[in-house]
Amino acid sequence: MLIDRWVVAALMAAIIYPASCASAQAGDASGIEKDSRTFVQSFYKWYLTNPRSDRACKDKASSFSPELLKQLNDDYAASQKSKDEVVGLDFDPFLNTNAEPHAKYIASKVTKKNHNYLVQVDGSGGNRADHTRIIPEVAWKTGKAQFVNFHYDGFKAPDDNLLSILKTLRNNRVKDGIK
Repeated sequence: MLIDRWVVAALMAAIIYPASCASAQAGDASGIEKDSRTFVQSFYKWYLTNPRSDRACKDKASSFSPELLKQLNDDYAASQKSKDEVVGLDFDPFLNTNAEPHAKYIASKVTKKNHNYLVQVDGSGGNRADHTRIIPEVAWKTGKAQFVNFHYDGFKAPDDNLLSILKTLRNNRVKDGIK
């Protein structure tokens, strides 16, 4: 009978332990989702005080992945060298506008995408009657959030995102002999 109790205990542990681990992981995911939304909302609150993407890349460099930061800085440098011609971004990549920003940007829905998190940001109000939606993509590296991309208009097309736009602009500059 003693062996039967050990067998039963082992079987119960085999059943209960994976369920408790799954529950803990689900709790962690909702915490990361909340932290992702907080990270994004905090960035937008700061950014709206003086919306300039070059300033964000300087003052909040650690908020961007190394790849995204390099692409943004390269684009900005190319634009500065070519004052007579638009060779880089001609819109604010974080607000998805080349007009006055909305009065407020609210981070809301968070969706997991592979190992990253998509945070829906809706801009509204101010002197604008339209509505803007931006979806920053956030990755977590060693417990720290970083933007890895920004998606636009529900990103139905594969190139409706900042990294794709920056790549296209870079390729056009190379093709045109602009460094």
